[in-house]
Amino acid sequence: MDDIDYITYVPKLDSELKVDHETGESYNQSMLLAKIVSELSNKPLIELFTKVKPLSMRGLSRDERYRRALEAYGINSSSCGIVYGKNIVIIDDVRTSGATGNTLARFAKTRCRVNKVYLVVAGRTYLTPEYTIV
Repeated sequence: MDDIDYITYVPKLDSELKVDHETGESYNQSMLLAKIVSELSNKPLIELFTKVKPLSMRGLSRDERYRRALEAYGINSSSCGIVYGKNIVIIDDVRTSGATGNTLARFAKTRCRVNKVYLVVAGRTYLTPEYTIV
């Protein structure tokens, strides 16, 4: 983690947040994980990305997941200059096709001129055979 400058995460819209059934509180799993990584690594947490529209990837092909991710996410322009030329880690709770992480990494590299992007996920799922692109 010596070459990491900032920690960020995959954002969610309020309507997409998980709800803790014991407390009733809403939360973004990726943000919670990013806060923990930030605290443990002593690296600053930054909100680099925005979510501009709802997105459900369920049942979509790999190609369609990439197309939809490009439309659903954006950059928090006030944070873009902060990460210029820096190395970042994007935290996500789960990876299926890689569409979200790869889209956000592309945005960081092309729009904010981030030097290096690392993606850390807590879990990995797999596309079912009918959605796998060969």
